[in-house]
Amino acid sequence: MNMRRSLACKPSLLRQAGLTLVEMMVSITISLVVLSGVVQVLVVSKSNFITVREMASMQENARFALKYLTDEIRMAGYSGCASPLKVANSVTGSSGTWYLDVGLRGYEYDAGVATYPTEFRSDVRANTDAIAIRRGDVTGLRVTDHNPSSARIDVNAAHSYKPGQILMIANPDCEQVGVF
Repeated sequence: MNMRRSLACKPSLLRQAGLTLVEMMVSITISLVVLSGVVQVLVVSKSNFITVREMASMQENARFALKYLTDEIRMAGYSGCASPLKVANSVTGSSGTWYLDVGLRGYEYDAGVATYPTEFRSDVRANTDAIAIRRGDVTGLRVTDHNPSSARIDVNAAHSYKPGQILMIANPDCEQVGVF
């Protein structure tokens, strides 16, 4: 009898040619556990990235708001001219230099809406306080024509000022200042 033939007949001596069903199930289970861990890490990383991005956006908005308020509050009471001013006040129902006397004034909701300036009483929200900042600003506009009898002032460029808005104009040496 041939030696080769006798070895081929014994199953324990044959070389394995594949995986058993149990080995396949174990390898699939291990792969699923590893893959689920990778997916979980990816989901948590994405969530953390979104949270950090939103926080950075909020901080940037807060920095912008604080810078804007800081700049405006620092300019409270600024008129562009030295004090004391000789002012021609043509605002109906007002007297003196109320717009320069107090550059910054606060209003508390608990004191009542009637304590707020009339120009923004309609915008007051419940349980909110407010500050009013009065100041001058250099706009670069120049008066090109003025008709006192019709209260008309023409300027050299387009602007966003609305009728009824209180404005102050001054000549460059601040000898003539008008509020209208």
